Amino acid sequence: MTGDIDFERAWHKAAWGRVMSFITGKPSLLLPFSLVQRALGIGSSAYDGIHEIPLDHIIGSVNRYHDFDRRFLPRRWALGERWAHVRRSFDEGSGFAPIRVYKIGEAYFVLDGNHRVSVARQLGMKAIEAEVIAFHTGV
Repeated sequence: MTGDIDFERAWHKAAWGRVMSFITGKPSLLLPFSLVQRALGIGSSAYDGIHEIPLDHIIGSVNRYHDFDRRFLPRRWALGERWAHVRRSFDEGSGFAPIRVYKIGEAYFVLDGNHRVSVARQLGMKAIEAEVIAFHTGV
């Protein structure tokens, strides 16, 4: 099935990415929202509505930052079934429901929809619809 093959390709890309990360010394993990929240002293938040956001502005995750790398490639084989299901659902014409993200400045952190972001990036999409909660910083 297409979703399974696409997942395998994405997983292999992530594996090679880890090797290159080790060789170059550049980090490959997604940024955890909690780390950024502590470092910047995040203030209050406000619902900002549903917007189309650029996929390349999504730099981290709230709770799945160990499952995907910085390019949102799957890091664990166990993600395959869910990933392939999301891919097949997109092909069947249902598209993607909006993801949910936290926004800090121009950067986004996925609260819900990590697999959808991963599949969308592998499909070459440039943007995705998202329900946005914006956080305010003192920076």
